[in-house]
Amino acid sequence: MPTIPPGYLEALPLNYKHLRAGFLMENVPAAVVKKGRELYYGLTQWMDEQVGLVLAALQASPFAENTVVIYTADHGENMGEHGLWWKNAMFDTATHIPLIVSWPPRWKGGARRTGVCSLVDVARTIVELGGGQVPGNWDGTSMVPWLDKADAPWKDQAVVEYYSHPIASGYVMIRQGHFKYTYHTPPDANHPAQRELYDLSTDPGELQNLAADPAYADKVTALHAALLKELREHPDVTEQRCRAEGAKGYPSRQNKRRKKNKPSEA
Repeated sequence: MPTIPPGYLEALPLNYKHLRAGFLMENVPAAVVKKGRELYYGLTQWMDEQVGLVLAALQASPFAENTVVIYTADHGENMGEHGLWWKNAMFDTATHIPLIVSWPPRWKGGARRTGVCSLVDVARTIVELGGGQVPGNWDGTSMVPWLDKADAPWKDQAVVEYYSHPIASGYVMIRQGHFKYTYHTPPDANHPAQRELYDLSTDPGELQNLAADPAYADKVTALHAALLKELREHPDVTEQRCRAEGAKGYPSRQNKRRKKNKPSEA
């Protein structure tokens, strides 16, 4: 079962409280939590078995030696940890995903890279392996040199943004090495920005927020600066832009057709 210390849920950032309320995650019975976790692990085992069938078919084909296999996902899964379910959060339960790269003619297997990367890096890696060229405005860094040599220089950084629903305001995260910093934009004048800082080397469960600890003030400042550099726009500005665009709405094709077919008024 998830580890949730006494008083932890009451101290969550406002956004996570909104998630719990908006997705009806509050007061989930222990039996439901247990069943949900069992079902998820069962589905994971089923998925592993299906991937095994695909890999067996590939191995039996004439294409095995010239095929790079990359296994990953778009997000993780909160399963009651931090009082949350599904994705939407910046905790490792949601943002830490599998990444397995296999191509035996080039990499013999059995190696592991413990630095941080993200899916924008995976995209560049795929293009380089395929001999292509990426557009100049792409983010990310190809991991091919890092896959070739464990001691190759690597940035050890990943950034995540979330401006969707049902939250009070958008929030962003940067992971560098074993530190993770999350910035929650202020939802209004009465609620200031909130920050989270976790040292995953000593707190892998992300249960001890160090952001307000004076001993980590320099780390918060440095990670916030690195986050802004990567995003190239302050999250507060992005939040207001998202609100403005959301207020305008997104007309459906059906509404567009109705406007087009609307008879002219006299």
